[in-house]
Amino acid sequence: MEKNLTIIKGALALVNYPFTTLPDDVLDLMHRSYAPIARDGMGQLTKLFDAYCDITNTTVTFIGMSSPAFGHTVRGFLGALSDESFIGISRGLRGTYALEFVRLLNEMAKAVPLLPTFEGKDGWPRNNAQHWAAAKENLNPEAVRFWNGWPVDNADGKPQYLSCAKLWLSHGPEFTEQVYKALCDWAIKMRRPRGSEFSAFLTFVSERADRWPVETFRDPIQIKRLFLDFMVSYFNDQVAQGNDIASATKAYAAFINLVTSTMLANGLWVKPFIGTLPKPKIINVAGADTNKKKNSKGEVIKTKLITEIPYEVTDTQAIDLLFKEIKADNDVLFRWANAKAWEVSNNRKARERLAKLGNPEKIIYATHSQPEELNPDDVCAAFETHGLDYVRRDFSKRFGKNINREFLNSFLHVPSTDDLYPYKLLLVHAYPCITQSFIDKLELYNEKGDLHGFVKLEGYYQLTGYKDRKGGKLSEIKIKLKPRDAVRVRQVIKATQPLREYLKEQGDDAWRYLFISCARGLTYPTKMTPTNWNSGTLLTRYQHLADEFAPYLNRSREEVEAFICRISINALRATRAVLIYIKSNSLTETAQALGHTDVSPQLLESYVPQAILAFFQTRWIRVFQRGIICQAMKDSKYLLRVSNFKTMDELHTFLENNALRDIPESMRDPESIKNPKLKRSDPEDKEAADRVVISLDVGILTALLSIEEAVRLSTRQNEICAKARYWARLTSLLVNDITDGNEFDLQDYLETARTQINPAQMENIIYATAA
Repeated sequence: MEKNLTIIKGALALVNYPFTTLPDDVLDLMHRSYAPIARDGMGQLTKLFDAYCDITNTTVTFIGMSSPAFGHTVRGFLGALSDESFIGISRGLRGTYALEFVRLLNEMAKAVPLLPTFEGKDGWPRNNAQHWAAAKENLNPEAVRFWNGWPVDNADGKPQYLSCAKLWLSHGPEFTEQVYKALCDWAIKMRRPRGSEFSAFLTFVSERADRWPVETFRDPIQIKRLFLDFMVSYFNDQVAQGNDIASATKAYAAFINLVTSTMLANGLWVKPFIGTLPKPKIINVAGADTNKKKNSKGEVIKTKLITEIPYEVTDTQAIDLLFKEIKADNDVLFRWANAKAWEVSNNRKARERLAKLGNPEKIIYATHSQPEELNPDDVCAAFETHGLDYVRRDFSKRFGKNINREFLNSFLHVPSTDDLYPYKLLLVHAYPCITQSFIDKLELYNEKGDLHGFVKLEGYYQLTGYKDRKGGKLSEIKIKLKPRDAVRVRQVIKATQPLREYLKEQGDDAWRYLFISCARGLTYPTKMTPTNWNSGTLLTRYQHLADEFAPYLNRSREEVEAFICRISINALRATRAVLIYIKSNSLTETAQALGHTDVSPQLLESYVPQAILAFFQTRWIRVFQRGIICQAMKDSKYLLRVSNFKTMDELHTFLENNALRDIPESMRDPESIKNPKLKRSDPEDKEAADRVVISLDVGILTALLSIEEAVRLSTRQNEICAKARYWARLTSLLVNDITDGNEFDLQDYLETARTQINPAQMENIIYATAA
């Protein structure tokens, strides 16, 4: 059934709904019974049954659950899960809901012995579809409207669900419809509308209906008091949740602007006597103080990257983050996306192989044909010969009642949003200058129908798109693709070609875009919109992701899900920027990789906390800018031998204490705030002070060279600990500095140390698991 005929637009919409029909004692039994056997992602199971009872005018009581009438109600509910007319989710998820509801009934039967239960096929949705067909004849139209989800589409057609359900119950349908219409008219003009604060406001008002009734919005004095009351509540919640107040202030100001431009401007709500609604003053803060949040451990973290970055870190923690964790998280995402992309490509090739074995002539199956009676070879052949329209048009006449689109797509492999999102991530991983708007609006063909976005030039392929925020001529971005990435773009083009041809036949302009997909099964293809992985979508649409990422992450399921929720195009770009900076030690190169026209000294402040920047800028960047002094440790007491150290931590501590001296005060206090005398120092003294002193002897050099060689030769690169990588990279610089310098003692030390390199012994301690 088409989307606009679906009652509940999606499982995500149910999050905003209260229970309306089931009595408390029935709900209590359901929740108590299901808790011990609950399956992940089924949090809306009882809410879904509550919705069914409401739209069918069904009354459920604790005593009544023992009657045959309750069994009839259950059959209608199971039948409602046989197609998309009740709720717009995948067939697989509908089947899971049905299975879990049957399991719930079996548990409830232990407390209510006469409660009807269902075994085997008796509980299948399709075997109860006739009960839903009968129930649909007498649905409550007001309840159907109430449970539609309240979706608001933006300019790109991407929906978000507003919290209008509680407002409907507290302030009435008429008031709610007025608010909803005004928001729909506003959102359709916006590319990325923010509705979360407005939903919070609607919930706030509905929960305090006695204090803030409909009349409040017609009274200039009361409406001001309402918004003052909400503002205090909103910011108290932000503080309690550990959110960044500066960001919350901007979000609240945007919310007030939304209310002003919609509700007040059209006269739907009255203006206060002063003419404007109260809002806090926006304070501009440094990038280093933005994107703050508390994690589940209570730590204040930076939320810009895929990796959680604590605001307070020691040098050792900074080394782990900079030389291990950020790269490891980046690599996990790349490996997952790469594997998924090849899976999509191989699935397409499998369909083409089946098509060569089949007969593409007219395909007609009997009305009651079962899925196992279908010949995939013939269907694939018909699809390749006649296209998507042949398979979609007159679907029930061609395939009968028991074969659905999602079953066909299990071997046709028409690409979904889930299939193509990995390709987006891979392109952004390779070219961080690609933004969300660039990838979403990437036109393969221009308006004249000419190939434009992906063209072959002399010896390479070029990808051309636009970065909206640059504006004008600067908005066009041309990317010279590496051969591997050109292959990926061609894979996307081949996967989407059947959709492209279908859309072109339909006169739909979406055919021109590179990324087009079907939402699920063989639904109408559309231009892809941004993918949003969060705790809500992980419980509904993206339940499979945790299992897909688990093999790449040695973490608990909760940590895997938290990792997935941090993945986005923006987070990946920020992560790539930090890794490029770590490797190149150059803001200019980092800015160029991001596609920035200008180089800002504050570029990294919004990506990593000050503690990380302090470590990098004083200990690491200065070293790589040749701000070092290598000193020979004559008559040294420390004739270091590799066998003296059992762990990398022991060796790291020794090298920190005896080779790498304290950070110069001028680096810790570059503006001479703590020590004004530094301002009056001689320029030569300043230059000397602005360096890192490294003291070396043969033993230390031998250890460093052995670490470097062990890291280089390792066949277990992903397991090397951060400290080993740190010292290996530092060693490379030291060797160059000694070789090019005039310290003959150090050159003698280096020559001797090279004869004593022993990577085999160091191999025992360079890995993260060695402790």
